[in-house]
Amino acid sequence: PVCRGGTGLPAGAAQTGRQAAGRRQQQKERGQVSNSQTALTTCLPGWHRQAAPQLLSIRASHMPLVSACAASTLVVDGEPGLDSGGESVAPANLGTATHLCLTEHIKGNRLDWSDVANNYGVDSDELAKLARWGLDCWGELRQWYPQPDVEVPLEFTDESNGIRLTGHVDVLSVTPEQIRLADFKSGWVDADATQQLRAYGWLALHKFPTVPEVYAALVRFRDRRADGWVWYREQLTDWYSRFVEHLAGRTGPDPYNPGPHCRFCPRGAVCPAKTQLIAQAAHALTMMNGDGLPFEP
Repeated sequence: PVCRGGTGLPAGAAQTGRQAAGRRQQQKERGQVSNSQTALTTCLPGWHRQAAPQLLSIRASHMPLVSACAASTLVVDGEPGLDSGGESVAPANLGTATHLCLTEHIKGNRLDWSDVANNYGVDSDELAKLARWGLDCWGELRQWYPQPDVEVPLEFTDESNGIRLTGHVDVLSVTPEQIRLADFKSGWVDADATQQLRAYGWLALHKFPTVPEVYAALVRFRDRRADGWVWYREQLTDWYSRFVEHLAGRTGPDPYNPGPHCRFCPRGAVCPAKTQLIAQAAHALTMMNGDGLPFEP
């Protein structure tokens, strides 16, 4: 069974709350509780309403960058850095168009790829090539995904640590023993996508709390291959705990971790750590002679 909604209160809390509310009403009638106190008090004894803390929202697709540098989530002018930029339009549109062709195929719909290319403003031949490669990959995998759903939204809110993790899984199939998901990659994969897949797995395990493990496949259309991992619930619980600790470092004295992942960060041009590295490189270049060798001191 999937996770069903509930009150979100501990067992017996609802009854306790009603009893407390009745006592406060009696006290109010006797003049022992002011209107302002009544407005600030919840139905549970000893609890007081407070402004909900602002949650840091992180998409699973950003996990490769966030896992490498927690500072990529720092808020600037009220906006998270990861939401202020992204890939150039053409590659993003091509990837979106390719995903659409594949997900609609899995649902049993047949699209005219030329129409899709025109709608997204991409080259029809390039789209057709990627879509064919994607269909070939899915043809090899489909037997392992009974009754698949596509573009499945997932969300997990961790109020105690102020984190909301979200994502859309390309393909999701659930059996009593295992959750099976697949993430399609139509571009050239540079970042470590396993962090993204772990996030999807964590989200899926929360959506289906009785399933003990998750299988995640990374499907690379251009390479015509799929790589898979199996993670148990305990493993991803440990992973998430380490991620929370890593994310807490973004408020420390030196939160930046410059490296190859910086090219995926929309704040790369203004990142103080990356700027310092560029300045150091520029200084080193100015200290070289015409042969490309450092000047003698």
